[in-house]
Amino acid sequence: MPFAIHKASRINVDEYRRRQWWVNQNCPKILAKRGYSASAVDAACRFYNGQLTPKEFFPLYMKFNSAYYYHSFLWVLARGLFSGHMMKTNPEALIFGYRQLLNNWSVMDRLSEIQVPALVLAGRYDFLFPTEHQVALAAGIPDARLEVIENAGHAPHMEQQAEVVRIIKSFIAETKLVYA
Repeated sequence: MPFAIHKASRINVDEYRRRQWWVNQNCPKILAKRGYSASAVDAACRFYNGQLTPKEFFPLYMKFNSAYYYHSFLWVLARGLFSGHMMKTNPEALIFGYRQLLNNWSVMDRLSEIQVPALVLAGRYDFLFPTEHQVALAAGIPDARLEVIENAGHAPHMEQQAEVVRIIKSFIAETKLVYA
């Protein structure tokens, strides 16, 4: 059973499979595969399904937050706070979004409608949208370029800033030449 890690989980596996967006279907599997505990996997399931209260938000998030980054979470947090790049978190808004707005949300079937050059950036160790998902995303966009950022998780722009800037500048320069 591919979801064996969920035996100790509060979420029914069959119900879980039919829920919400790609993240809900795949990030718990990826966390389990990367050695996170059943408790962390369950926390991620509840978190991304909006099945938590505002008081539970940070305790649940802390169980799996290190998966967001390739480098130490504390290093990224300190750098983000110092530079002013960390987002302000509103637990109520995120819970509402995961529970209501993102329920069964996907644009994968509409990617071919994008008629402009697109740059898809992926962190090699992103557990929310891993490389294989980004490959599918880029393949669905007629004029897309996929760039995988090594040594980065879900926020490559925070972990590998210079590399991301270099790639964006290159993409803009190449796009200007082709579409000028």
